[in-house]
Amino acid sequence: MPNIFKTIKNRTYQNSGFLNNAKSKISQYLRKLSNYLTEESEKLTLSTKKTLVVIFCVVSGSTTATIAFHALEQKSNTIYIERISIPSGVLQNLMRSDGDIPILPERQIKNITRFKKYMDSLNQTKTGQKKYDSIIRSHPGLIDSLTLIEEIYLKQRKSE
Repeated sequence: MPNIFKTIKNRTYQNSGFLNNAKSKISQYLRKLSNYLTEESEKLTLSTKKTLVVIFCVVSGSTTATIAFHALEQKSNTIYIERISIPSGVLQNLMRSDGDIPILPERQIKNITRFKKYMDSLNQTKTGQKKYDSIIRSHPGLIDSLTLIEEIYLKQRKSE
């Protein structure tokens, strides 16, 4: 395990001049800060250092304990579900005359089918896989919803 943090030599980076300049300035500033803090800490006595460590431990420990206590203290485990309201008139042109199940137009079903085929094609390549994962992460349940819509449509077509 001694080589866990081994640096890789001969690695080349392509950075712009601005980035290199900014990195060097930040590095210089951090080095000066480090030197200053080292000099100041060397001036402290051993008892002062021990006192500061104890104060730090007490403050961070009490903060952690307070956060844990408040997290466990909550008495309500109830999850509230809000009702979703649909404005009147939105589904009027999609409703059947004999039932409450909306019928989707053929072109919307074709769009859904095309989109599902597109998503399947994205899943075939590495670059497409990144896009696919990004879409799925930002819209969880999308594929399941599209599949459900297609199944409902197919059931409606069979019943007609």
